[in-house]
Amino acid sequence: MVVIQGDPVGIGMLIAYSGVIAFFPLLRYVIGLKHWKDYSVVALGLSLYLWVYSFYHWYIGLALWLAVFFVVMFITSVVRKYLYGRNLHFFAKLALGSQASLIGYLVFLVIINMVFHVNLLHLWFIAISGILLIAGAETLGYLQIKRGPVEGLRRGVITAISALLVGIIFRWRSLLVTLYMHQELVIIFMGITIIVSTWRHLNISDWVRFSKILDKRD
Repeated sequence: MVVIQGDPVGIGMLIAYSGVIAFFPLLRYVIGLKHWKDYSVVALGLSLYLWVYSFYHWYIGLALWLAVFFVVMFITSVVRKYLYGRNLHFFAKLALGSQASLIGYLVFLVIINMVFHVNLLHLWFIAISGILLIAGAETLGYLQIKRGPVEGLRRGVITAISALLVGIIFRWRSLLVTLYMHQELVIIFMGITIIVSTWRHLNISDWVRFSKILDKRD
């Protein structure tokens, strides 16, 4: 049912975003996979979307985005590990990690220019993609400071996979047009979130883990 008229792809992306938001609590509380905060995953997904949009061949954009993703994550991880436990203000640590990641992002673009003779710096959406990527990476630094590097990196892998799926959804034109034609899905997605918010049972991950422990005891 089309209630709001407009660009099918743009409105479809907003409805897809509603579905993505509904999926995150389901992933955490029902399935049992912990990831970064929801906005971080969406930011990374949009970053991937903008990066792939810059290339004629989507797989080249995807490969390069994954490369720059791991570069930024590595820099963030190293800087935060170095700052871990030092007597510095908390948000100053986050800012230092983000600034180091920005330098790494710019260096990566320069290397791409030198190797492939493609200047991506003249594309404004590459800059926006970098901002979103670094903003998403900030959560990794927060987890490393609060929970340690192992937990931060473990959730980082799940987050990268989630962001990849979000980026694919935002690039899936036929799906976005279908969502545009069924705008009532926004209400359905909210209903799913309400149901998940009252979930008090074991999640699937814990259920599988405890089942293995009980089987060994038997």
